[in-house]
Amino acid sequence: MESIRIFLAYVAHKLFSVFQMDVKTAFLHCSLKEDVYVCQPEGFINAEHPSHVYKLKKALYRLKKAPKA
Repeated sequence: MESIRIFLAYVAHKLFSVFQMDVKTAFLHCSLKEDVYVCQPEGFINAEHPSHVYKLKKALYRLKKAPKA
């Protein structure tokens, strides 16, 4: 918290502009560092291969490993 105050004081002193942004889909574009496999979602189960699992190529929303990707 102290570093934020110092930063804002410096910005105010130099009359700089500060912008803030939140990228809600940032985790969805991250590549994963580990192999993660998921089951087929309900309603989209392949009738020929109902027990297949899928390897994720990118982070999935609400995936615990997404912030670490």
